[in-house]
Amino acid sequence: MRLNWHGTYGKTFWLLWIGPLLGFLSFGILLPLIYRYSYRYFAENHSYGTTRFSASPTIGSFYWAFFVSVLLPMIFLIAISFVVAPLLAVTVDADRQSVLMISAVIGMLVFYLFLFPLIFVFDILCRNLLVRSLVLGDVAGFHSTISPVRFIRIFLSNLVAILLPWAKVRMYRYLCACTSIGISGNLDRIIDEEQGGKSAFGEEFAEMEGVDFGV
Repeated sequence: MRLNWHGTYGKTFWLLWIGPLLGFLSFGILLPLIYRYSYRYFAENHSYGTTRFSASPTIGSFYWAFFVSVLLPMIFLIAISFVVAPLLAVTVDADRQSVLMISAVIGMLVFYLFLFPLIFVFDILCRNLLVRSLVLGDVAGFHSTISPVRFIRIFLSNLVAILLPWAKVRMYRYLCACTSIGISGNLDRIIDEEQGGKSAFGEEFAEMEGVDFGV
């Protein structure tokens, strides 16, 4: 028994390169849709033996995750910038050029604040949404309880080179500890299907080669 991949080069290329580009060009409006389609694509194109995985996370849950992890921090920082920039300008008696420079710095902070939660927090929330809706046939379901805060704390410890091996072990151990599987059916049926497939292939191959085994 092993995991098999059924995806295509074209769709994989589109999701890895074209999809994210369209998401950024749409100012993030299409990103939740692209993330949902991408996660479903990679999940549903895997199979365990002959049994395919399936997942059906809702579009609304991805947009809610995007709002909580990306839009809210941006709105908060933009609101602060509208208050802080004029106060700084008045405090230092800045001219128009200085105000523009302050606004540019705040704009860069907003941009990086958009990238950081998008790369880490939003991705973790999407992973939780996918795994919680992931099923293997009618036999098994999965669950994920990754905390973005704890995962980011472990990831940041990777920045210290001497702690890198320790942090990697902690990261993968945490991912495993937060992922669970629930068996709701007969798991032997999946194994039987795979063995049946091998048996059928063996019989057809032997017949094609003119090999006859007698018992």
